[in-house]
Amino acid sequence: MPQPRNAGRSQPDATLPRSAQQHVRGAATRNLRRKVRPANAPSGHTGQLIEARIPYELGGQGRLAITPSGAHAYIAFPLDEGDSILETDAPQRALVFGGAIDMRDAPDLAGRPVLIMEDDFYLATDLARAFQGAGARVLGPCRSETAARREIETLKVAGGVIDINLGRGPSFGIAAYLKAIGVPFLFVTGYDEEAIPQEFADVRRLQKPIDFREVVGALAELLDA
Repeated sequence: MPQPRNAGRSQPDATLPRSAQQHVRGAATRNLRRKVRPANAPSGHTGQLIEARIPYELGGQGRLAITPSGAHAYIAFPLDEGDSILETDAPQRALVFGGAIDMRDAPDLAGRPVLIMEDDFYLATDLARAFQGAGARVLGPCRSETAARREIETLKVAGGVIDINLGRGPSFGIAAYLKAIGVPFLFVTGYDEEAIPQEFADVRRLQKPIDFREVVGALAELLDA
């Protein structure tokens, strides 16, 4: 399985020596150590990568500890067959994570429950922040159809933003379910329209990389139709 690009790096030109590597019950585990002074401790972006993105996208575990002796990171994730979902030929997303998403003058979605299904941690987080900025109540975000189905069956959903590729190619299970129960949704995807089955030909498709205000506005139009 290809290793995620820049795994364990705190900046593009940094290197982290491996102090240990082992495979335990199908999990890849790395203990990484890089000596730094507290003033040069890894940024919040690094903490998000290790403690949030690894669990969200790979179903693993990640911990980052800053001590006077250095930065210590623990990463563990299952070794599944196939390419890493951290590597993709899809268009590069807009670099928004960690910045501000100005949703002033955006459609008012106050209190409306919106399902977000997206496997990329940063994009999912940015989408959630954009919809929350418009007043919506975000369900998820969900990185798998199983998680999305759980949200739909537990809570009332007004509309959805659906990525059709969750790491293993196109999948339309949740799209079919939402259509069956009459919940409006749109696709946010890197795929061309030729990849969309004919039964979803009438579903609006927004091509990645996306404009967050456009996504919020497009779903608002569906909800008000």
